[in-house]
Amino acid sequence: MRFTHLHCHSHYSLLDGLSKIDPLVERAKELGMESLAITDHGTMYGAIEFYNKCREQKIKPIIGMEAYISPRGMTDKEGKIDSDYFHLTLLAQNEAGYKNLIKITTAGHLQGFYYKPRIDTDFLAKHAEGLICLSGCQRGEIARAVMNRSTAEAQMVLEKYLAMFTRERLFIEIQRNSRTSDPKEEDLNSKLIALAKANSLPLVATADCHYIYPEDFEAQDLLVCIGTGRTVNDTGRLDMRAYDLSLKSPERMAELFFNLPEAVENTQKVADMCNLEIKIDQRYFPQVEIPEGFTTTEYLIKITYEKALPLYGKPVDVSLRVQPKQSPNEFDNGLPRRPSDALGSPRNDQEENLLQLPQEIKERIDYELNIICEKGFDTYFLMVADVVEGAHSIGAITNTRGSAAGSIVGRILGITNVDPLYYELPFERFLTMHRPTPPDIDLDIADNRRDEAIAYITKKFGKEKVAQIITFGTMMARAAVRDVGRALGVAYSKCDQIAKMIPLGKQGFQMTLDKAMEMNAELKEISQRDPETNRILTIAKKLEGCARHASVHAAGIVITPTDLTDYSPLQKEPDGERIITQYDMYALDVNASSHAIGVVKLDLLGIRNLSILENAVNIVQKRHNTKIDIYNLPHPDPKTFKLLSEGLTFGVFQLGSSGMTRHLKELQPSSIFDIMAMIALYRPGPMQFIEEYIKRKHNPSLISYFDPAFEKILRRTYGILVYQDDLLTIAHDLAGYSWEEVDKFRKAVGKKIPEEMAKQKIKFIQGCQETSKWSFKKAEDVWAWIEPFAAYGFNKAHSASYSAVSYQTAYMKANYPVEFMAALMTAESGDEDKIYEAVEDCKALGIAVLPPDVNESLGDFTVVDEKTIRFGLNAIKNLGSDVIRQIIDVRYQAVDKDADASLSSTQNSAPFTTLEDFLTRAYTKSFNKRSWEALSKAGALDAFGERGQLLANTEEVLEFVRENSRGASNGQSSLFGAAMLKAQLKLRASDPATKEEMLLWEKEHLGMYVSAHPLDVHRKVLGTTRSVKSLNLDELGNNVVMGGIITRLKRTLTRKNDPMAFFTLADLTGSVEVLVFPKVMEKALPFLFDDKIVQVSGRLSDKDEEFKLIAEDIKELPNDELYGMALNEMEKNKQITLHMTNLANIEVLNKIKEILEKHPGNVQVFLSVGSGRSAKKIKTQTQVGMSNELMAELRELSEVVMIDVN
Repeated sequence: MRFTHLHCHSHYSLLDGLSKIDPLVERAKELGMESLAITDHGTMYGAIEFYNKCREQKIKPIIGMEAYISPRGMTDKEGKIDSDYFHLTLLAQNEAGYKNLIKITTAGHLQGFYYKPRIDTDFLAKHAEGLICLSGCQRGEIARAVMNRSTAEAQMVLEKYLAMFTRERLFIEIQRNSRTSDPKEEDLNSKLIALAKANSLPLVATADCHYIYPEDFEAQDLLVCIGTGRTVNDTGRLDMRAYDLSLKSPERMAELFFNLPEAVENTQKVADMCNLEIKIDQRYFPQVEIPEGFTTTEYLIKITYEKALPLYGKPVDVSLRVQPKQSPNEFDNGLPRRPSDALGSPRNDQEENLLQLPQEIKERIDYELNIICEKGFDTYFLMVADVVEGAHSIGAITNTRGSAAGSIVGRILGITNVDPLYYELPFERFLTMHRPTPPDIDLDIADNRRDEAIAYITKKFGKEKVAQIITFGTMMARAAVRDVGRALGVAYSKCDQIAKMIPLGKQGFQMTLDKAMEMNAELKEISQRDPETNRILTIAKKLEGCARHASVHAAGIVITPTDLTDYSPLQKEPDGERIITQYDMYALDVNASSHAIGVVKLDLLGIRNLSILENAVNIVQKRHNTKIDIYNLPHPDPKTFKLLSEGLTFGVFQLGSSGMTRHLKELQPSSIFDIMAMIALYRPGPMQFIEEYIKRKHNPSLISYFDPAFEKILRRTYGILVYQDDLLTIAHDLAGYSWEEVDKFRKAVGKKIPEEMAKQKIKFIQGCQETSKWSFKKAEDVWAWIEPFAAYGFNKAHSASYSAVSYQTAYMKANYPVEFMAALMTAESGDEDKIYEAVEDCKALGIAVLPPDVNESLGDFTVVDEKTIRFGLNAIKNLGSDVIRQIIDVRYQAVDKDADASLSSTQNSAPFTTLEDFLTRAYTKSFNKRSWEALSKAGALDAFGERGQLLANTEEVLEFVRENSRGASNGQSSLFGAAMLKAQLKLRASDPATKEEMLLWEKEHLGMYVSAHPLDVHRKVLGTTRSVKSLNLDELGNNVVMGGIITRLKRTLTRKNDPMAFFTLADLTGSVEVLVFPKVMEKALPFLFDDKIVQVSGRLSDKDEEFKLIAEDIKELPNDELYGMALNEMEKNKQITLHMTNLANIEVLNKIKEILEKHPGNVQVFLSVGSGRSAKKIKTQTQVGMSNELMAELRELSEVVMIDVN
């Protein structure tokens, strides 16, 4: 018997359906089904994925939805009345029905959403064309009417749906899902059968599938518990375990409906009525504005050549000017010719002002335009250029990622910021004549400007044509274990323990529970030994990969030529008002999936570094009246490369990690190509080549090439393979690959498919023999040389684009350090650890970071002078925004009522002269006790008094404010003068605040210590331990000793009820989480308090993708004074011996003397000269203090072959 499931939920019925698309369709195929429907709750999330999978399996896809019908109007949203809803099964019969389904779910989300995305029957009636209607499950309006209302009333409900769908497209849906005899279910079915018979309506049997196999019922039940926040042990919860909601076989459905064979047969009748063809792999480009009389192709050519002249044009030598010949790359294929070779000032007698493009530039432009226009991508380039221009018009800084930087047309139009000719970037990595997919330009923008840029795009192209893209959070291995365990009522500590036994996945490679069991024998063993753990893991495997929630893609935006609902259903973002698509990027963008619809996806990613750059540039302009062209900075800039060489890389884009900083100090970069190479070589690049790259830079004699032909390709990287593009160029130039073949080669090496790599090896070797005339042995050796690199090579255009931002941020920090650091701290103000690092970095730059001040601080971090930054008033907790605004505004308006209070300096402001002056001028109705205490404790009123005294006089101050407010409202200020009111405030004497109190107040109200730090008296001791910033991945598993202050202490119990603890250890460079297991707890207890300063010895780990320290010993950290006393005592009996082969090099001896004099102390220094028994030991007149810094500096001297300390 032929049967089709017409009521099927996938995992896109979020936290209700368990069936993932692929196994669902594959199971239907196994069961011999020729068609299958998808009917998720109120959405069409999985429609395209389902459609494509069905086509792949040769199954007819039926796109549907289980809609929510409101009891009244869809815009009625009143309490208990409208929180109820009915279910209705709708199936798209054809394209009209599909478009109406899109409109129905969109309206449900945008207008009718009230707990669920609802529509009403009026809206449904207007959009019923092309839809087949099944009356729904037990929650359907017809089903509830026959059960709860009179026969006449039930008939009236039916008539309403008959008017919409007629007898040809309305089916009465019946289900038999109960595992045992269910009188209620049979009663409903009998009444529905009677109603259908009375109205000559066909019956249709459905199974309301929520999972694939009968044994999955427990997993689906737990999924519902996760979605509703309940556990299986809760009473009164939604429990569907009494029903079999699996994907039943046709035979099983025939058995269940043995007395109603027509209901089963009618499923196939419905399937036969549905014949939807969705257009896949199309190219839907948005409409762009162009001047009248131009096509998009003509206009692109025109503006490209006009804008190329200022960038690449050379003055015309009129004395030698001849009529240019037609370039072989000119459009001779029917496309319009480019404008004249020479454009510039109006044509007149001053021909010396004309500019002309060099021939190589014209050829490159023609070559690219030919491909772009022939492929029909002219509209796309115009659109992206418009978006970037719009972003620049609002002051936003932009950048590109990926291969787009290889396009000279993109650079000319302002889309990209790097010159592909200067950086030697191939266009073909981005686009070729035979590549099937359209170009994909990924844009970066200042993260605080992204919403403005989207608003510009929306206004430009129309709000009905622009939306952000949905994405789905899925249940990953660890999360699935924790969720399942919680829903089963298992103790959190046990669930957490199991989850942490699952290894973390690598970038681009998700960890699964099956992989985890293979990799961690302990996890497999505990699963076999402990039934509860086994149950958790077994169920978690079924939930793993299910969609858990919808969210907004970090970058993706779609722009369509007509209304969005012609291509995708829409909804609002979760917990917000922005419009997003219901289809994800894999359903929309052919660059993400070849089976996508084909609308334009534009990636617009918010990058904080670009916000920092923009703010820094603005601060410089306001302070110095200097306009910095961030896209055309001088290069090479000595200050910039000095900064990088000294390792002052905090805040520099892509270069701030400890490992990268170490390599830069070794490299001593001198050009942007060094930065570009380091970005490509560092993680996830081929890091093993970094050391060799550095050696070759400093010693050119080490540079060698496998063959002279490689020099042209690898000269800038000293003969080392750095970029994937190097590999592609080798294949093209030396192995004779076409660019289309190169593209296939790139995909093959990137995916590391053994069979494909074997084919490429043969092709590459043969190509080298034919093109470069190499022997088989040499060609094979070249393949062996490049093959290990192939999987790690980094995109050269991407490296170039990112190196530009690295250089921009480094340039601003090197040349305008105080402005840059103020901008950086403003951007990172919500990250306490980053602010700590920034303050320490400011110290290294000679910049003081001071507490806020009502006379000098603006809202954000404020530049006071070239050596001083103050915390902004926005950083003070418990201080209202209107109080902040009043403080700043009155300072500036006292000088000029139209003054710009956004200036990042104290220029043109009238400071408050006394406390009374401040309280009088800065008064606002919101100023209260909390405001006063916040300002006082944060140090913002230090200019007017000592903090302890100010706080002790809180009531007097508030009374003064109240009296002053009453006097002002009564007109006394005008009558007697403000001076009489101000003179009334007198502060009584009180004990000053202690240093400890002041620091705690700053921590409370600013989130960190500012005027000092509790660790300041421990700096020397900390210098002997490892700092957080110095940790690197190479040390994982090693023992380290660290010092710092305890914060965020949390005590807990293990599953054996043994005590353990977690805390954050913060030093002067950052923070790290410390785990204290039971065996260490007893000894550590005396020191486990918040704000306690301790020394922790332990093993370095990186669980949960962050450094963690597994404590083995915790004790109090001595201060510098106590440490110094102890050290002096120890050093009296110590000596240090420097072993050298000879004393011939005076420069080395002077360097040693310079280093030793920097570290005075009590340890006697000896020199041991020579080797073996003939070595002579010489006592020097120098004594030093032992430290890590001393040892590190001495070890950098190659002439010192060994150092003994005893």
